[in-house]
Amino acid sequence: MWIGGGSNSDVDLKVCGTVQGKKMRVQANWCDYVFESNYEKMSILEKEIFYTKFKHLPNVDTQMEVESNGLDIAKNMAAILQNVEENTIDITALYKMILQLQKENEELKKLIFDIKK
Repeated sequence: MWIGGGSNSDVDLKVCGTVQGKKMRVQANWCDYVFESNYEKMSILEKEIFYTKFKHLPNVDTQMEVESNGLDIAKNMAAILQNVEENTIDITALYKMILQLQKENEELKKLIFDIKK
């Protein structure tokens, strides 16, 4: 274990081995802005195009970046949360559409039933 990265390093703690603990706190910019009314997110189809082309989620480090530079936990947790929050908004909208379609379907079934009488 080395403590204090030295003058030629941007690292304050290096551990040659496993780090174990019960709790770890990482400070990061967080993503609650996703729920603001003026937030512009990718559509579901835009996100599909992105992950199909680049093989990872938006703002999340690629496998190559992680293998080369290690995992920036704070940055990637924030990016994953951003994707989860955006997906939550999309799922809620889709659920509302399903409810509306079910209602319209029941109304149409009733109309058809009444016409057949």
